[in-house]
Amino acid sequence: MTRRFISALVAVSLLTLLFTVSALGHAHLVESDPADGDTIETPYTLTATFSAEFDPNPQRSFVRVVDPSGAEVARGGVSDDDPTVMTVELPALEPGEYTVQWQTTTADDNGVERGTFTFDVAASPTPGPTATPTPVPPTTPPSSPVATATPAATATPAATATPVPVATPTPVDPAPSGTGSDALLALLIGAVAIGAIALFLFARSRR
Repeated sequence: MTRRFISALVAVSLLTLLFTVSALGHAHLVESDPADGDTIETPYTLTATFSAEFDPNPQRSFVRVVDPSGAEVARGGVSDDDPTVMTVELPALEPGEYTVQWQTTTADDNGVERGTFTFDVAASPTPGPTATPTPVPPTTPPSSPVATATPAATATPAATATPVPVATPTPVDPAPSGTGSDALLALLIGAVAIGAIALFLFARSRR
C-alpha cells in the first residue's frame, strides 16, 4: 500500500514538473509600453516585450488594438530589431479606453499564449480663441502747417519679473504588467518538493 502511494506521488510530481518546464518555454508578456492602465496621446508607437522568441508568422503571432466598440484600429507584429518584441503604430485616436489583444506561438513546440491589457487615450487640449486685430483708420493729412512735435517723456522701463523655478516632477516607473512567471515558478518549486518527499518516504519504506 505504501509503495503504491509513493509510486503515484512520484508520478504526479514528474508530470507536474514536465508541465511546468513546458510552460516556461512559452512566450509570455514581460512588459508593455504603454503599461496596463496608462494614459497616452496619439499617434504613438506601442511595444510589447515577451519572455522568449516566437513564430514571426503574423497569422500565429500578432498584437491588435480595438476601440470601445470592439472594432480593430491598429495591428502589428514582430519587431525588425528584436525577435522577442512586437510593435504597433497607433494613429491619431479618439479619446477613450482601448484594448490590446496579443498572441504568441513558439515555433519549437507550437505553444500558444494569449492575453490582453488596456490603455486610455487622452483628449487633445483645445486651443484658445485667437484675438482679431482692430483695423486702424487712415490718417487725414493736415491742412495747416505742421506744428513742431514736443518730444514725449521717455517711459521708465518696468522691472523685469524674476522667473520662479518650477520643480520638475520625478518620473514614476510604470508597474510591470503581469506575466504568469511567478505562478509557473511556484508550480516548479512545488513539484520538486513533492518529489523529494516521495523519495524520502520510498527510501524509508525499504528499510
